[in-house]
Amino acid sequence: MSVLERNELINQLSERVEMVEKRLSQVERPYPVIHVPSLNELRYALVHLLRYLRDETNQEKEAENAFKHVRRAHYDCYEAEALFYFKEITQFEETFKEIYILKHIPEYLEWSFSYNDLRDFMQSFSKEDRDKYCDELEQKLSNIRPIHSKLKTARLELLKYVEKLTEENEKLLDDKLKAEEELKIARMTIDVREKSLRQVKISNIIAISTAILAAITGITGLLLSLSGK
Repeated sequence: MSVLERNELINQLSERVEMVEKRLSQVERPYPVIHVPSLNELRYALVHLLRYLRDETNQEKEAENAFKHVRRAHYDCYEAEALFYFKEITQFEETFKEIYILKHIPEYLEWSFSYNDLRDFMQSFSKEDRDKYCDELEQKLSNIRPIHSKLKTARLELLKYVEKLTEENEKLLDDKLKAEEELKIARMTIDVREKSLRQVKISNIIAISTAILAAITGITGLLLSLSGK
């Protein structure tokens, strides 16, 4: 490899590494939880670059491998961000699957379309031209970023709504259980009163029957005494 070719390679590697570093900063600063495979790719690139500097026999091959890994690191930055957004929207929909989201976010269908458009693009676009792929992916991501920011805010508000709804439902449930308990007590009270009334009726019937029997006995005795005279 000539000195000119070597300098050209170093310039290309430097330019690409700077692009990766800038992109990593853009992704990791607002979203530190994102796992970026780019770091591994940079590590592999460094290994090949060291081999390139150390071994003059396979310089061309090592240089080519180093450049491939740096390019891959650049692409991974974009895909890692996209995958992070997919994960976030999936968690959002799972969290609020029990409520009618459109009632609270009228533009949610439009937002969902943007995510689906991004997913379809990543699945269908030929990645042979990686640079073109990243350029167009960046355009798609530029549409998603403001939506994701709005979803973060909407999530906080919807969580408040769900919490309030849960409290209201719990109160309704408590009121229902209390009403059922009061109804149960009322039925028991009615049963006791009805039982008491039945006992009173029976006692009255017995008393009346006893009185009638006594009256009949008395009359019968009177009649017998009269007939004897």
